[in-house]
Formats: sequence, C-alpha cells, structure tokens
Amino acid sequence: MSSVAQPLPQTDSVAPSFRIAEVYLFDTCTHRCGYCWLAETGQVLDASQLKPFRDPEFIARVTTFFNRRTTNSERWLLQFTGGEPLLMPNLTTLCTSLFAHGNRVSFYTALLLPETHAGFRFLLTHGAPDVDYVMASFHPEAELDEKTYFRKIELLKERGHNVIVRYVGHPARLSRLDDFDARCRDLDVSFYPTTLLSSTHPGAYTPAERSSLTTHFTSLSQHLQLGGGLRTDALRCHAGSRLISVNLQTGNITPCITVDRPSLGNLFADTLELGTGLAPCPVRSVACLCDVHFQQAIVEGVDDSEAFAAQKRGYVAPTIANREPQLAHLPFYAGSKMGIGMAQDGARLFFTKEEVKTRWDKQRGSRIEALGDWSLACEVQADRTAIFTVRLDKSRAIERVELFLNDAGDGGTEGAWAKIYAGKHSGNQLDLRVSASVASRAPGRYRVALNVRFTDGSICYWYNQPPHVLQLDA
Repeated sequence: MSSVAQPLPQTDSVAPSFRIAEVYLFDTCTHRCGYCWLAETGQVLDASQLKPFRDPEFIARVTTFFNRRTTNSERWLLQFTGGEPLLMPNLTTLCTSLFAHGNRVSFYTALLLPETHAGFRFLLTHGAPDVDYVMASFHPEAELDEKTYFRKIELLKERGHNVIVRYVGHPARLSRLDDFDARCRDLDVSFYPTTLLSSTHPGAYTPAERSSLTTHFTSLSQHLQLGGGLRTDALRCHAGSRLISVNLQTGNITPCITVDRPSLGNLFADTLELGTGLAPCPVRSVACLCDVHFQQAIVEGVDDSEAFAAQKRGYVAPTIANREPQLAHLPFYAGSKMGIGMAQDGARLFFTKEEVKTRWDKQRGSRIEALGDWSLACEVQADRTAIFTVRLDKSRAIERVELFLNDAGDGGTEGAWAKIYAGKHSGNQLDLRVSASVASRAPGRYRVALNVRFTDGSICYWYNQPPHVLQLDA
C-alpha cells in the first residue's frame, strides 16, 4: 500500500475547486423504511459490511487514495451514503485524515442514533466547512420520537453545520408538509421534500399530491425528480471527470452512482482514470434523477448550484415561480428503470424488525437460487498463477460477473479486496476461466468473492454464498 500522503501546505492564493466523490459505504442501516429497497430485501441487517472499517489499514487505504490525488487547487468532497454512514467504525480517523489535506465530507444520514453514539459525537465536534453539509432525512420511524430528531437538528445547527431536512414525499406523509416547513423555518434549516421512487411512483402521484409537493419545492432538482428524471440518451455531463462514484464494498469506481459502467479504476488497487470534460452518458437506458448531479452542475444545461447553496445556508421559502418554461426544454425520462435503487412496494411506511429479518433470511436464500447449478473453483499452478473457474447453468439471466481476492491471509474478509476480473455476460449459462498472479502473496488462505449481476437488476453478492478460499502453500 502507498504511504500516507503528508498534509498540504496552507495557502490562500488560489481558491480550490472540489471534485465530488459519491462514496457508497455499506448497506447496514438503523432504519427499516418501507420505501427503501435495502429494508425491503433485509440488507439493512448485514452488519458484516462494517467489519473492514474496523481495520486501520483499510481506513488508511481509503484516505491515501484521495489524499494522494489532492493538490492546493483541486481537492475532494466525499459524500458519504449507504445505509447509515454514521455507523462507520473509525469515522473520526478517516475524516480527520481527509481534513488535514484540505478535503471535505458530507453525510446523507437519518440521525437515528443516540446522541452518545460516536458518529453523532463526531458531528458535534466537526462542522462546516470540513463537513460541507448534512442531509438529514426524516423517515417514518423518526415520527415515533420527533422531539429527539429535531433536538439533534438544533444541536447540529448550533455547532455550525449546514443542515438540510430531507422528507420523502410518500402519499401518506404529504399532510404533514406544512408542519415540517414551519418547524424548519423556526430552526433556520432548509426543508427539502423529495419524490418517492418506487415501482409505481412518481408516476402514480395524483395531481393534488403533486401540487402538495411542488408547493414546498425550493429548487429545480426537486422538480426534475418529480418528473421522473432525465433521459440519459439525451445528456452530456461531467460525471467521470468532476464527479465519480466509489463503492467501498468492492472498491470499484464508476462515473456516477447512477451507472455501473465503465469502471474508471479501483480504490483498493489505487487506480483511477478520470475523464477530461463533458461526455455522453455511458448507460442509455436509465433515468438521471440523482439530485446531486443537478446541485453540483454536473449535467450540461442543468445548473441548480445556486439554489443548493441557498439551501445549505438555512431556511428557504418555497418559490411559487412558474417552472414550466425552465422544464419544457428538458428531455424527461419516460421508462420504468430508475438509475438508483428503488423499492418494489411503496405502500408501507416502515417494516417491523421481524419482517426485515425474515426478508433478509429469505433474500440470502433466493440469491443463491438465482445462480442455478453453479460452482466456483480455484487452484494454484507451479508458477504461482491462480486459476479461477466459474460455472453457472440454468441461472437467472446474467448481465455482469466480478471476481475479487481479499488481501487477508487468514481466510477472512478484513483486508482490502483486489479485483481480478470484471466483465459483461449474457444468457443463463457461464463457463469462465480467469488467471491471476499471486506470486507476491505470502502463504495462507485467501477469501475469493464472486458477484453476479442479473438483467433484472438483482445481485448475488459474495456474502450471500458459502465461503470460497484460495489456499497458497509455502
């Protein structure tokens, strides 16, 4: 691993620009929202995804990747999402290392944590500008103790944070929009109602429901989401150059969080190939509706950065301006495939603990079944080349296959994952043979990970499968 970079010398001569990194940490979450696909599948319970963050070497790999690519004029804003990002072990260590090099972070959080939790304590001691903003979602479970939620909002505001209260516009929650707008006005924080994204919405909103939402909108981004997002086949953007997406479960880097290709590099391999400017979207069949891309002026012709800057500063009164002329020229998406995760059933506000556990147990079983008749074998040849053979038969229709090898030599998953293969495939059969040099690895047992993405959008991750291990002898 590369050595940790030294902090940059301080200078006021040039105002730095910030490249955005949408950093997906893990699925693990404190909430069980009925409109979230992670709760719907039970993946919010997968606490094993927190394990790597307990390893100081893992944290150092992450911070070194960004700090080595930081200069006085070009720095990083890491937007942490998941799951619940404040659950991250070693959060303070990771963030303070980034801060020392002039980089910044932001959090997409639900704040459903005790005030004594390390993640919330971190926010109480680190405010703006190091923490650029806190997008604090008020989800249905928070309604069980609204007083505690708004006390946390007030504490964050007092500590100098740019706080935005996000409120998912489920039809059953629209009656409370006026109340929450008033509460946010009193605290001088932005109220940010957003569109429900499910297998039925936003298309199923009635005209009256749409009107209830738009009455409280304060930005173009909110209108774009309510309209279903923009057609990617009609867009050019700066994703891949001024913005990237990093998945810390695999280290894979893509142009943005909406698309899964092409790969621009891998954080654990310390590789990154940035683009140089505006480019067509590489995926032409999904909706561009992530509000970050509009707020940060990533999409050509859609610059909502001024409104977002105002939202960060504090309460913004809803605008009654006619948006139709501004929206009329934009290419809205008319399909059903969103570019980000969505729930299949948006009727529930939240699931019980028992329901989520049952769904998680069932999901693990169904994902294995999706592989059909399958096998993963690995062997080491005399020249220290490892051969990995993956065979699938009668599986669900395949779209993409990835193989990784963990750095830990004890058969565990505490080390970093090194990607050894990623490729597109089709059909319901696979006979894949991949070779990779393991000459630099010490004797030991190394965990192998197989991820298979299917054309219906589901994924069988390595942790849904029995463990596979590569044995290296002396």
